[in-house]
Amino acid sequence: MNNLGRYGFTLVELLVVLAVLVLLVMLLIPTFENFREHTRATACRNNLKEMAQGINSAPGQRPYPSGWRWFLMNRGLGGVLTCPSDPDADSEAEPENLPDLEDLYLVQKQGSDVRFSNIKEILETGSSFEDVQVRCSSSAHGITAEEGQALIQVGSECAMMRVTYGGGVATFESMIIDATHGCASVHWLCLDDGSADWRNRVEAGLEGASASAEATPAPDPNIFVMRFQSGPRYTRKWDDYTVGFQKASYAMSDAVANAAPRPGQLMLVEYTKDVAKVNRQGYRTDEFGSSNEDKNGFLRTRHFDHANFVTVDGSVRSMTREQLQYEYDEYTVNVPAGLWAP
Repeated sequence: MNNLGRYGFTLVELLVVLAVLVLLVMLLIPTFENFREHTRATACRNNLKEMAQGINSAPGQRPYPSGWRWFLMNRGLGGVLTCPSDPDADSEAEPENLPDLEDLYLVQKQGSDVRFSNIKEILETGSSFEDVQVRCSSSAHGITAEEGQALIQVGSECAMMRVTYGGGVATFESMIIDATHGCASVHWLCLDDGSADWRNRVEAGLEGASASAEATPAPDPNIFVMRFQSGPRYTRKWDDYTVGFQKASYAMSDAVANAAPRPGQLMLVEYTKDVAKVNRQGYRTDEFGSSNEDKNGFLRTRHFDHANFVTVDGSVRSMTREQLQYEYDEYTVNVPAGLWAP
């Protein structure tokens, strides 16, 4: 009697089934990836909408472009500052139990005049709003800033410190300058503790301080965290100081007016730094870059070659790099009230 039943599969049949499964997986992977990216893009758009609502929630207290991130963090919106498609979003999370970069100031005392310069503003803009002597530089007096570093310099030969940043922390190192002349100013790195009289306390702590004195202990170590070394007046390096910072995936256009911005004006866009500096030199900028890999460009098109952005009125949209560049070029020539215009 013939056995008509078959038990199992032949090797050829198993290989055919395996090849079909592999082919199906290869066909489905892009679909799954597209679905995941659509999900991340939606989360990014929701982030922008929440941030716009947070900024617009108090019309009389709108933040300046340099302080928008701090403004939202103070209102409990720190969790929407990073796009889920930003590859650096997780690696740059701010460590706990460290002071925040936002609260750090360079304080210079010249005679009775005391000037305050926000460190984050210096690092982002290259200069200080309050003190024209303060700026960022890449090298001076044989001291060089490598990748992941910056030099903050006061005057030509007054004082300097090196900032090393990465992994959500920034470390400040006071540098000894072999200057050919002395400096009559006193320079401190000071931490804003949030008190209403903080500036008055700093000025009181600097009362009677002079550059000719050695680096004596800080008047209040909770506020005066590191002293700069300046000229040949003193040569002892202060201990390094470390703070944390949270990386944002978005930037505010510096063309946005604090008092009365236009409803259709671009406010926040996907970027690699906090401020999009389009409002300068007749609105001519090279910050967009040619691609996401262009080290000189800061615009990021993270979602199917599109960048999400939100306008002042809370409308969330997305455009390619070329479309955003076209909008920018058009407004500078033909459309004074365009997307990027003030």
